[in-house]
Amino acid sequence: MASETKSAVSPELSASGEQLPPVDVEVNVLLSTSGQAPSPSKDFYQLLVKQDEVIWRVWRITLHPNSRFDRPTQLTQSHNDFLHDISLQELIRGSFGESVLNEALALCKPAVP
Repeated sequence: MASETKSAVSPELSASGEQLPPVDVEVNVLLSTSGQAPSPSKDFYQLLVKQDEVIWRVWRITLHPNSRFDRPTQLTQSHNDFLHDISLQELIRGSFGESVLNEALALCKPAVP
């Protein structure tokens, strides 16, 4: 009898039926937060800080027929690159607030011996 293994991550589908990137369920995630942008936008954001990288995902939500095939975007950076990327830090501050940005920055700073 063959054993069946199931993935811990199941594909999510967007309203238009497109497959979205899998939700991260790895154990090396130090910080995970997600949410919808402030009105009038309906965009969805996700921030993951892992042990060795930072992942920023954006799902653009629009009712315009020409934009319905836009795919979610993902930016992956090392901790060091994130510490120097002021534009990404501003996006995170605007989406999740100063406290989430400060927590992400603290997790990315090298440990002092």
